[in-house]
Order: sequence, then structure tokens, then C-alpha cells
Amino acid sequence: MPKHAYVLEQLVRHRELSDQEGLARRLARHLAPLPGVRGVASARGLSVLGINELFLNSAADRLEDFMPGQLLFFEPTVVYRTDPFREPYMQLVIDMPCILEHEIQSWLRTKGSEIIATTRGLPRTTLHALGPLRRLLGCHAELMRLSAAQAELEIVFSHYEESTAQAAVVTAS
Repeated sequence: MPKHAYVLEQLVRHRELSDQEGLARRLARHLAPLPGVRGVASARGLSVLGINELFLNSAADRLEDFMPGQLLFFEPTVVYRTDPFREPYMQLVIDMPCILEHEIQSWLRTKGSEIIATTRGLPRTTLHALGPLRRLLGCHAELMRLSAAQAELEIVFSHYEESTAQAAVVTAS
């Protein structure tokens, strides 16, 4: 089985329990069958690691179904590497109606993404792009709104790249 690059982390805690670690171990076992995510238990609660935002959302849905209304889900954060400071870059593949190509290319550029290839065909076009994960959080929902749910998005980890974003991340923490 290939080793995943877990590039997102989301803390999950119980609203009232004092033993967060015991529950976190139980929740981690509950997530074990899901692909693309891993649960790590600690005294803080459950850290859910995901290979992308969609897998992280599926884990949150599974946990909410398991314990409805009892869990607190903190905002997802990007997992960075240090020495030197590196951030995860994602590869995006967007399949869309041809008429949306220019609008979606412009939108991708606002996300700091670089278009690396375009496959044009009728009636659909496929864009391939690379972009920093910190700028792509929430992009699936944005793309669905922008395309009136006519586009399809695949997003996977590509590589880590040295970044000048360290100051912004440290400031935001």
C-alpha cells in the first residue's frame, strides 16, 4: 500500500468529556476503514489527517454519524514541513464544459495555481494545474458554485515546495 502524504489536519474533540484521549482512540478505530485519512489519538483529542479536503470531509461526516451532535470539529489546518520550510502543493484536474475554461483559468490563478496542461475537446475541456494547498482550502465548493455544479474536480498531493509563506503561517498560528 502506498504511503500517503497527509497534508491536512483537523482536531476533533467531544463537547463534554474529560477523557479526550480514550474517546479519540475509539474514534480513530472507527475511521480506520476509510481511505485517505488517518486518526491519531492524543490528550488533546483526535487529530484527523487527510490527503485532501474531500477525504477529511468524509471522515467528519462518518464521525458525526457515529456521535451526532456530540463532537466539536475545529478548522482544518495545512501540515507544513520544516528545515527548510516547505508547504504541500496539490495537483488539480478539472473537467468542465468548454464555455467555462477561461473563467475557471482566471479563478485558478487567483488561488495561486499554475495551469500546466489543457486538453480541449467538445463539449468538455480538462485543465491540469498545480497550486499551494493553503490557497485551495474550500476550492471544491467554490468551483461547484462557479460552474453551477457542471465541473468535476480531482485534487491530489503533488509535492512539497520551499515557501515564503512561513511568516504568514507563524503569524496566523
